[in-house]
Amino acid sequence: PDEHALSRNFFPGMISALTKTLSQPTTKYRRSAVLLSTSLRAMGGLLRQVLGDDHLHLPSSQPDQESEDPWLKATSGQINLALTNVLKLRSHGNAAIQESLGKFCLLCISDCWHSLEGSRVMLIESLVTLSSANQAVKSDLRALSAGNNDIAEVLQSTLYNQVTSLPRHVSSADERICERSIGNVQVLFEILLHNAH
Repeated sequence: PDEHALSRNFFPGMISALTKTLSQPTTKYRRSAVLLSTSLRAMGGLLRQVLGDDHLHLPSSQPDQESEDPWLKATSGQINLALTNVLKLRSHGNAAIQESLGKFCLLCISDCWHSLEGSRVMLIESLVTLSSANQAVKSDLRALSAGNNDIAEVLQSTLYNQVTSLPRHVSSADERICERSIGNVQVLFEILLHNAH
């Protein structure tokens, strides 16, 4: 049987199970850093195998056009929702989990840029947030964005949004929101200035 077609059959269920594992639990039960990191690697590998741009053979002339593949169109919505939940781990205090999430985001951006078009901004914004607390993630984001105009545009747009909302965040009663916002602006300035030279 076709390996790619077989992967597609099991893909939705596997993504759903991994998303449940990676979603922040509402109970007192906390998942271990090892389990979360392993689940992130598994989900990243699965996304690359099934939705990797190399596997989908999207037309290079118009790679960002909506695919005619109904399975891909239906799956994109599910993945966007799953990523919204998984990327909440960026506020996790464990450095190993932050680094694993950073690698996951980098994989999605580098290998699934066209297929995950609707998730690009939140993936890059998550990398920015992770970069303010993790030097390894910041270095990876800097390297990924160097010479890549598409990513640079998202970073510039994110910087504009962050600066625009900064006064509101600074006046917030929650200091974590203020710290995160200032940290994001600092990371964005640093990366964009570095890439401009």
